[in-house]
Order: sequence, then structure tokens, then C-alpha cells
Amino acid sequence: MEFLDYDDGVVVYGTDLRRDIARVIRHRRPQVIVTLTHDESFAGGMTNQADHRAVGLAAIDAARDAANRWIFRELLEQEGLEPWGGITAVLSSAANGPTHYVDVTGHLEPAIASLEAHHLYNTNLPDDFPKPRDLVTGILTGTAAALGIEGVEHALTFRRYL
Repeated sequence: MEFLDYDDGVVVYGTDLRRDIARVIRHRRPQVIVTLTHDESFAGGMTNQADHRAVGLAAIDAARDAANRWIFRELLEQEGLEPWGGITAVLSSAANGPTHYVDVTGHLEPAIASLEAHHLYNTNLPDDFPKPRDLVTGILTGTAAALGIEGVEHALTFRRYL
């Protein structure tokens, strides 16, 4: 995992973001990219954040940009990063119209701990916003219940692109 140097809360979709993600793709050469949905709302109906939308869409576009030698030519000419077209899928989690799911039964506590680690974010949420435990449990349990697959207690859905 790699973090780019963008200020939380004000990430904007654009050429710089696409280039920065394409740079990471050319450097890391992944087969699959996992991102968060760029939809205006999550599959459950809650409004999505602007940062999530910008990065989700930029990740999809950057997956193709990274393979195209005519886009962001400076990545090759100045940084020596060859185009990479080996991505077989971009998986967007929490997207409307999911095409795939992953059984995450048994991994609830690490998921909750991950969201709880965002101390600054959590302390600035409105009092009526669900706490990390309630939010994550509700999403993963509700998703599994909606799928109706026997033996799956917790699930995460994805929409596949590419």
C-alpha cells in the first residue's frame, strides 16, 4: 500500500491525481487494484465523501493511463517508468450494482480496529454518526444478509471495472 501526499478532505479529481496514481501503478505493476467507489452514494445509500469519489474514479482512469505510453509521457521520459498494462481488474468496494463479493467472515475485529485508528476523523464526526464498531458491523453483516449466501456472516462487495 502506498499513500500519496494529498490533504485529507480536499482531494480533487484531475490530471495530477491520475498521474500520481499511474506513477504508483507503473512502479508497483499490480494485476488488481482495489479502491473505494466513486458513486455519489455507497451501496447502502449513505452519501459518499468527495475524497472517496475523486480517488475511486481516478484509480479507474489511472489503470488505463498507466498502460498508455502517450499519456503522462514524463513518467517514462523523466522517471524511467515503463507503461504497465497488466491490470486485469479494478475492484471498487461499496459500489452500487456490485458484481463480486468477498467473504470476510472472521475478520470483523481488524476491520473495526482499522477504522477506529482514524482518531482525528472519528473525533470530528457528528454525535449522531455511527461509531466505527456499529458502522463496520452494520455494513459487513448487512451485505452478507442481503447476499443470502449460506455460511457467510460478513461480506464486502465490489464492482469490477476493466
